[in-house]
Amino acid sequence: MFTKESFEVISCTDIPRVSLLKGTLKQLSGRELMLDTDEDTQETLYSGDVFEAIACELAEMEGSPLLPSQEVIDQIDNLAEVIETELVRIVAI
Repeated sequence: MFTKESFEVISCTDIPRVSLLKGTLKQLSGRELMLDTDEDTQETLYSGDVFEAIACELAEMEGSPLLPSQEVIDQIDNLAEVIETELVRIVAI
């Protein structure tokens, strides 16, 4: 029998796909933990520290011609600072 103690609560932040820049979505590509293939929901699940990991990688590429635009870097840095949940879900609206 299950009890409330049988489960672990995990925190998740939902981000509407339309609020992310194309370059940010490109940086997320290949980092998915889960991809919902249902055409109606199209949700993608990522680790909560995905933006922090990307920001660190981009910082190491300073001066490289492969860096995305400053606007994309700024959005990723901002998300890395504000997201404190264990998971991030990108949702279609």
